[in-house]
Amino acid sequence: MKLLSRFAACWSIAIVLSVSAASMRGDEAIDAALAQARASGRPVLAVAGRQACVLCQALKERLTTDRELQPLLANFVPLALDVDAPAWQEWARTYPVDGNGLPFVYVVRADGEKLHGSSGPLQGNALPLALGNALQQSGVPLDPRQSERLAKSLAEAEAALAQDDLSKAIAALAATPPPASYAEVAVRSRTLIEELTERGTTALAEAAEQLANPETRLAGALALVETQRHFRRLPEIAKEANELKRRQRDAEIKTALAQATLIDKGRAFEEDGAIDKALDAYRAVADKYPNSAAADDVATRIAALEGGRR
Repeated sequence: MKLLSRFAACWSIAIVLSVSAASMRGDEAIDAALAQARASGRPVLAVAGRQACVLCQALKERLTTDRELQPLLANFVPLALDVDAPAWQEWARTYPVDGNGLPFVYVVRADGEKLHGSSGPLQGNALPLALGNALQQSGVPLDPRQSERLAKSLAEAEAALAQDDLSKAIAALAATPPPASYAEVAVRSRTLIEELTERGTTALAEAAEQLANPETRLAGALALVETQRHFRRLPEIAKEANELKRRQRDAEIKTALAQATLIDKGRAFEEDGAIDKALDAYRAVADKYPNSAAADDVATRIAALEGGRR
C-alpha cells in the first residue's frame, strides 16, 4: 500500500511541477527525470497535456487513483509535461509522434530510446497494454546497491586500463557482471566488456597469423598465451583461445607454445613483483630449450633482472 501511495504522490507532484510557473522549470523537470532513469534503469513515463484539457485531467486522475495500474506504474519514472511550456517544443522534436490529439503519452527507456509514443487518450486496456509492452523492452532496473557496486567495478576497470593492466580491468568487470539493464552504469560496463572482447578477438587473430609463419612463431605463441592469461575472465575469448591452442598440430608450434607458457609465467611474476619466481621461470626456459629463440628472449630478461639487484 505504501508503494502505491508513493507513486500516486510522485505523479501528482510531477503534474504540479510541470504546470506551476513558480516551481521547477519544464526543462529542469525533464533533465531530472531522465537523470533518474539513467541512474536507476527505470524508463520514463511522460504524459503531456494542459490544464484545460478534459482528457488530460481524466488520464491524470486514472494514473493517481487506479489501484490496478499502480504496480505497473511503480516501474516508471513519472514525468508530466505542459504542452504550452517552452520545454515541450524540444521534447516533441526529440520524441516525435503521429497525431496532435491530447494527451500525449511516452515511454522513454533509460538510455534515451523512445519505446512508446501516442497521441490521444489510451482508454481501457490500451494503457496497461502499451505500458506493459514498453516495460518488456526496458531491461531490469537497478537498486542503489547494484548501482554502487557496478560504478565501483567500472571505475576500477577504467583506472586499470589507464595503466594498461588488462587482467585487472577484466577481473574488475567480471567481479560484478552488468545485468540486462539500460541504466547508464550498466550500459557503460557492457560497452567496455564488448570493446575488450573485440580487442581479445583481434589479438587472437593476429596470434594465429603469426603462428602460421615460422619466422614469427614464437611471437605468435607468446601473443596467444598472454591473451589467454589476460582475457581468461571473458568466457568468449577464453573459449576462442583454448580452441586456437587445441587446433595446433604442428610439433614446432607446440614447442613454441610450451616455451611461451614458461616465458609468460615469468612475465606474470614480474608484473606481480615476484622477481625470484620470474627468474626461475626464465631460467627453466634457458635450461630446457638451449640455443633457441626462446632462450635468447629470456637471456635478456635474466640479465636485466639480475643487473637490477646489484
